[in-house]
Amino acid sequence: MAEKWFSELLLTCRKNWLPILCCTAGLVLIIAAVLFFLYRLDQVPVQVTVVEKDITRAPEKKIAGKEEAEPSLEKITAGEFFQALRQDGTDAVNLLHPDDATIASLEQSIQWIEKTPDDISYPFGQESITSGEIRKTLEALKRIYHETRDPDLIRSRMSETFAFYRLRQTGSSVEQGTGQGYERKLSKPPLLLTGYFQPEKAANPVRSSGFSFPLYATPEDLISVRLKDFDPELPGTILYGRLNKNRLQPYYTRYEIDTGYILPDSLALCWLQSYVDALEIQIQGSAIIDFPDGSRRFIHYAANNGRPYGSIGRWIIRNGYLPADGLDWPAIKQWAEENPELMQEAMKANPRYVFFKWEQDGPLGSLGIRLTDGRSAATDQSFYPPAIPVVLQFSLPRSPEYPDWIPADSPVFEKNHGKTVFSVMVFNHDRGAAIKGPGRVDLFCGSGDRAGALAGRLKARGELFLFLYKDVEKP
Repeated sequence: MAEKWFSELLLTCRKNWLPILCCTAGLVLIIAAVLFFLYRLDQVPVQVTVVEKDITRAPEKKIAGKEEAEPSLEKITAGEFFQALRQDGTDAVNLLHPDDATIASLEQSIQWIEKTPDDISYPFGQESITSGEIRKTLEALKRIYHETRDPDLIRSRMSETFAFYRLRQTGSSVEQGTGQGYERKLSKPPLLLTGYFQPEKAANPVRSSGFSFPLYATPEDLISVRLKDFDPELPGTILYGRLNKNRLQPYYTRYEIDTGYILPDSLALCWLQSYVDALEIQIQGSAIIDFPDGSRRFIHYAANNGRPYGSIGRWIIRNGYLPADGLDWPAIKQWAEENPELMQEAMKANPRYVFFKWEQDGPLGSLGIRLTDGRSAATDQSFYPPAIPVVLQFSLPRSPEYPDWIPADSPVFEKNHGKTVFSVMVFNHDRGAAIKGPGRVDLFCGSGDRAGALAGRLKARGELFLFLYKDVEKP
């Protein structure tokens, strides 16, 4: 049977050999063309296409299976602004009572904005604002503080001078009622506030017994590409990578650097006592380094490997090593010190690696100016313009001892349903890899152990307010 079928097939092929030959040749040509196209595609440099965000509406995100829009800025009256600050029984500790730290932080903002051309545009929520408009707001606030320190007069002058805005969760509502300070929120507060600080760590200038964990300077093979340099229409995003056979590819991950001995010892600026010390400085972005001879230096963020930031805390919770309730940096730090091998596994969740440089002063924010304890903050600067004043209202966590910028006689210690309420005016001087979206702010808590104790425990919901000079107010 098989022989008969094969003979018939052979006879058919002999009779139709020309069409079969043509079809076979056509198929070979098609395969060759596809292979050539794939080869040429691999040789063409990758063109990065950046799609700008639509800032005419608040972006949406999924939470627990529901669509929830991110918070947006809503214009309010001066009366609503000052009533909101007093509804928990407190005023912003430094808004109507400006102290030396507040004036210093305001001056830092003014000095920075004066070096910026007036026509530079920055995001302001879903709108935009120029550096000249930011300067008018800062100078108006400085004039008020120069004219008077009387709280009632400051409130009156601010009401006349500024337009006020409040961060509101889109789709949320507020139930108004009677009575002083009555306002019942029907959704969670839109702000999630965390804290950061400047650690102080012992280190050695060379690798030695007890000091074997490096902080590296920026490697020579790390390449940064600013998209605006190639097309002014592109955003100011900076890409980081390394060359491999004339092609730009992502730089090494944290795990590869930590375990692969990729970077030479000569690149290390100093050597620390523990991996956790090095990680803490990488998270905070700066530190005071104390050397055995008694000298000290400021070390500061210089660059990163361009990899995305990943939360170690989420990895620890997801794998069941620590409960989510009450998880903060002190708890993560203790767990890491007790479980060094597991910590190495956890670090795979955060591929970002930070490189450093020495500075004459510190700590410095992303604007290149010195941060002020309790008066500087980091935001997402794709939503908030740099240098502007921001008023935060939140529940202050319990801490064994607060930093000096929270005075013991401050009205912050008024109680509201068992919580310590705190309202403070800060300035937008910094940004952070984990600070994404309008509802995220990172408060600079200062330097040293007391600041670290507060920063490690600070994770609070709250409210955020802004104000602009009336001549430049936005819809």
